Amino acid sequence: MKYSIKLLLTATFGLATMCSQMFAGDGMMMDKGQMKMVKDGNTKASDGTPMVMTKDMILANGTKVMMDGTVMMADGTKMMMKEGQMISLDGTVKMMKDGMMHSDMMGSGVMMKDGKMMMMKDGSSSRMTEKMKMNDGSTVMTDGTVMTANGKKMMMSDGDYIKIDGTMTKKGMMHSDKMEHCVMMKDGKMMVMKDGSWTPMTEKMKMKNGTTVMTDGTMMTADGKKMMMSEGDCCDMDGTMCKMKM
Repeated sequence: MKYSIKLLLTATFGLATMCSQMFAGDGMMMDKGQMKMVKDGNTKASDGTPMVMTKDMILANGTKVMMDGTVMMADGTKMMMKEGQMISLDGTVKMMKDGMMHSDMMGSGVMMKDGKMMMMKDGSSSRMTEKMKMNDGSTVMTDGTVMTANGKKMMMSDGDYIKIDGTMTKKGMMHSDKMEHCVMMKDGKMMVMKDGSWTPMTEKMKMKNGTTVMTDGTMMTADGKKMMMSEGDCCDMDGTMCKMKM
């Protein structure tokens, strides 16, 4: 009995320690045809061996990720991971591009296309026939009207897209109620956006995935890679990069 309790406490402590060490950039990724674990942006262990997935995993938001790359989301959506796609521990699907992780907009959601509201699922689209409530509490109507959880009302325009988690991408630029805090290269200067307002960036910032952004637009990723942000480049607090059309 004492041994069982000790084993349980050890396992619980180990799990708590593991959870406390998880970074926003951790997750699973389809790399060279295999599903691999991602830790601190790497798919290899410290000794250089690939961290191949050895069991199916259920994420915090209820999404289940299989070893073969099949993903079953909490809303019932089923998809297959593509080469370069990563799913983080919070269930966000991202795509590796130019050495950086970018939000992948091919998940479930709705889009205003040619004046009609369309459902996007597994990369295909169909006509939206009933209103939808997103995970953040927003409700999207079949005519493109959006009622946010805090009571704000807006109308979607052609090309606007809303993911199932409530994140909205406007045609040519990124907009999100969740994107309360990000940095951007605007008119040759680094700016900070917070609560919808822009202010000059006066000090370096460290993002959740370990990336550090300097006031001149220099970025140093957690694995030591260095790059320079260009006009219109934006980096949110998770470290996800996007390009805003100016």
